[in-house]
Amino acid sequence: MSLFQSFNGVGVTPDTPDKMVDALPVLKERLQKSDSAVLFSAVNDLAKVLAKKFPQSSELLELVNMIMDGLADSQSLCSNGACVVLNGITKMRGSELGEQVWLL
Repeated sequence: MSLFQSFNGVGVTPDTPDKMVDALPVLKERLQKSDSAVLFSAVNDLAKVLAKKFPQSSELLELVNMIMDGLADSQSLCSNGACVVLNGITKMRGSELGEQVWLL
């Protein structure tokens, strides 16, 4: 299942347009580029989408746990991407996750 399908309608009524979900195809195109600045920006934007689309902190905590596993990936591009996403989520929702740090 794609991110677009997963996020379509999350937190909104079916008739309500969602700019973040509508922008996912453009984000996907940006992720195909080889320019490191474009990739960093796209992954950072993806982190914003993820932080906003996981309404419950328990769901977000599960995502953070999975992303932390990505930090140890043997491919540096993967671990760098995981780091950028983790940083973005922490900036946006870190205060509500602070009480659950011991679970990580």
